[in-house]
Amino acid sequence: MQSSRFRNGAAAAALGAACVLLCFADVFFGPYMSKNFRPNPPTSWVLALAAAAATLAVIVVVAWPRSHASVVRILAVTAFIYLIYRPLAMPWSFWLATFPLTPAQQFWLFRGPGGAIAGLLPSAVAVILGGRYLFGMTVREQWNGRLRPALRDLIYGGGAALALSALCLGGAAATGNGRVAWEPNWAGHGANLFSNLYEELLARGLLLQVTRRIGGNWFGILWTALVFGAMHPFGWYALGLALATWILAWAILRAGSLWAGYIVHQGLDFLMDSFLH
Repeated sequence: MQSSRFRNGAAAAALGAACVLLCFADVFFGPYMSKNFRPNPPTSWVLALAAAAATLAVIVVVAWPRSHASVVRILAVTAFIYLIYRPLAMPWSFWLATFPLTPAQQFWLFRGPGGAIAGLLPSAVAVILGGRYLFGMTVREQWNGRLRPALRDLIYGGGAALALSALCLGGAAATGNGRVAWEPNWAGHGANLFSNLYEELLARGLLLQVTRRIGGNWFGILWTALVFGAMHPFGWYALGLALATWILAWAILRAGSLWAGYIVHQGLDFLMDSFLH
C-alpha cells in the first residue's frame, strides 16, 4: 500500500514537471535549435517552478492518498494539452513553411496571429479526439454542454470583452504606457477568427471541464487561466494573461458554451490590438 502511494506520487511529480518544462521548451532549446542560443534569465525561475510543482504533487499524493486519482488526472490532462500544443504545432508549422507560398498566403495559413487558419488546427483536433477517447468526454461536454451559439454567449462574452478592454485601455491611457488610437489591423483580426477558437479548445475546452469536475468551478477557472498564460512567452505578458483571462472561463461557465469564451477572446484581441499601440 505504501509503495503504491509513492508510485502514484512519483507519477504525479513527473507529470507536473513535464507540464512546466514542455510549456517553456523554447527557453531551453531556443528558436529552431540554434547553436548560438543561450537560455534566457527566466530559466532559473522555470526550473524552480518545475521543482515546486513536482514537490507539491508528491506531498499531496502521499499525504492524502484518496486524492491521488484526482491529482493525477488534473496533471495528466494538463500535460496532454502541452504535449499537443507545442510538440505537434511547431513541426506542423515548419512543414507548412516548406510549401512554395507567397508571404500573404503564409500569413493566412500559419504565420498570422496565433497560427492563423491552420497553425493550431491539428492541435485543436487532437485535443477533441484525445478528450473523447482518452478522457471519456464527448465534444458536447468539452464545449460545456451546448454546441450551437446563442444570444447569451454574446451577452456574457461581449460584455466581458468590453469591460476588460475598457479597464486595460483606461489604465494604459492614464499611465502613458502605450498610445491609444483607432488603427485596426484587419488582416490580423481575420486570422484571429480561426486561431482564437483553437486556443479556446486547447485552454478552456477539455482542460476546463476536467478540472472543474474535480476541483469545482473556481479551481477550473483559475487553473485554466494559469495554463493559458503559460502558453505564451514567459514573462510579465504571460503573467498578465494568467491574471486577466480567468474571465474567459467564467463567461463559458455562465453562458453554458465555449462560444462565450471565444467571443471574449476575439473581442478583447480586436479592441486591444485596434486601440493600443
